[in-house]
Amino acid sequence: MMWRSLLLLALAIPALAQTPPAPANADWSRPFPPFRVVGNVYWVGTWDLSSWLIVTPQGNILINTGLADSVPMILASVEALGFKFSDTKLITATHAHYDHAAGLAEIKRLTGARMLMEKDDVPVVESGGKADFLWGGDASMRFEPVHVDQRLRDGDKIALGGTELTVHHHPGHTKGAVSFTLTVRDGGRDYRVLIANMGSINPGVKVSGMPNYPDIAQACARTFHDQKEMQIDIWLASHASQFHLHEKYKPGDPYDPRRFVDRRDFMRQSSTSKRSTSTSSRKSAGRSNGNAERFMFTPKSVGDSGIAEGLEDIRKKCGHRPYRTVQAAMKAFQGRTLKRSGRPKRTTSWLIQLETVPVISLPLPYGHGSETP
Repeated sequence: MMWRSLLLLALAIPALAQTPPAPANADWSRPFPPFRVVGNVYWVGTWDLSSWLIVTPQGNILINTGLADSVPMILASVEALGFKFSDTKLITATHAHYDHAAGLAEIKRLTGARMLMEKDDVPVVESGGKADFLWGGDASMRFEPVHVDQRLRDGDKIALGGTELTVHHHPGHTKGAVSFTLTVRDGGRDYRVLIANMGSINPGVKVSGMPNYPDIAQACARTFHDQKEMQIDIWLASHASQFHLHEKYKPGDPYDPRRFVDRRDFMRQSSTSKRSTSTSSRKSAGRSNGNAERFMFTPKSVGDSGIAEGLEDIRKKCGHRPYRTVQAAMKAFQGRTLKRSGRPKRTTSWLIQLETVPVISLPLPYGHGSETP
């Protein structure tokens, strides 16, 4: 198989980047064959870390690089699709965490591509993660710094070879997290494509305010609101698990972009009401509100869609009962059983994980897949 041969060849290339930290998830380094998603948009990522190749007559755009050791796999995937890796002209990332940005420096060095990043995440990528508001002091989250050639802002356009991407600033996960939209013509119709950075909250984040991110609650509320309002046909994301790639596509499946037309799933993942976001803002500002005592709990890692469905059940129950502590919720749900891929999972095992996550008034979306950083 040509892809496997190219992959082996690429893996034999000495790594130019600094030694990366060990991945927190084995699926982040697990190879996955590249494939065409829709029109000129291709998947060139690993099993779970998304890397998006957008092909144009004047060169290609690469969004997200995965880990530092993902670079040889991306190179092999691009070449296996019949494109030249050296034709990569623009590189960027949905946000500045090492599982999406650690390969940027090496790819820029290998291809000479221009590096674009949302302005609020520029300090993070240029410091190799040291400027991150949450993990700046954690050496295991560091990656090779990369110089940014162009700072992006909300509403900016990235144009190359007749393809135009719109930048959507969706802060919260990081200060400069972004999503990208583009219109792709395929099979006689236009698809409104979204490459989304979901507004997931990492363990250790206090949405009531962080020393290096005091307005994080307002940022999260804005993102949840703005994503809910987006009009899209195809939605993709920073992690395969977030948009359920492996349920929608198997290697060798025939090309069919309609498999990724799933606005309902996107709405389910990003849904939150305007009332909920305004409630969070009032809570963060120190003012009380009748809804401010309804709490949602988010686990350290949500897992697959089965777990997401179980958490939805928890979300509905928590939305009607004012559990003021994680312990109260654990006691209330003790003994209940949820289904995950046909195997029972006790909610207590998930609620126990919540003890490291702050209890907040913002009802966060569930089902964010395996994303931790």
